Amino acid sequence: QVFGVCLGDLVHENMSLYKNYTDGLRRVGYPTYNAIGNHDNNPAANDDDAAAAEYESYFGPRNYSFNVGNIHFVVLDNLMMKDKSGRLTGYDQGLTDKIWEWLQADLSFVPKTMTVATCSHSPMFKTQSGETSARHKDDYANLLKGYAKVFAWAGHTHATHNYVYPKGHNS
Repeated sequence: QVFGVCLGDLVHENMSLYKNYTDGLRRVGYPTYNAIGNHDNNPAANDDDAAAAEYESYFGPRNYSFNVGNIHFVVLDNLMMKDKSGRLTGYDQGLTDKIWEWLQADLSFVPKTMTVATCSHSPMFKTQSGETSARHKDDYANLLKGYAKVFAWAGHTHATHNYVYPKGHNS
């Protein structure tokens, strides 16, 4: 099965580009799944949810999951947008309490023998420069460590980084 996963920063704060982007996706010939990035939020909005309204009008919920074979994919919005100099372009990284609760409920239905692949815009674990300070990072790591294999993909850093945690690693 062929499909694509896009890890955010799709329209660089230009909400009018969503139509062009989705028109382009229709032409690729296979399904694509999208994660919202910080530049996919409307900087003129008043809060995090309002900032994501245009994204959601094209793609649906910012947090969702799906299975492909024996892999459970989880797509997460892990950026909490906030005001920066009068525009909603600042952000905190991590999961809100509401998303954290949703993730726990979602994974409660996933057997520990399955592989889990998380897709978000911002890294929840390590980055090339070291650890991330993402909200709920330790909870997230503890929740995922019981699965057969876990892959965590993020796009925010615009760099490729592969880190394989040693067997028995706790976070």
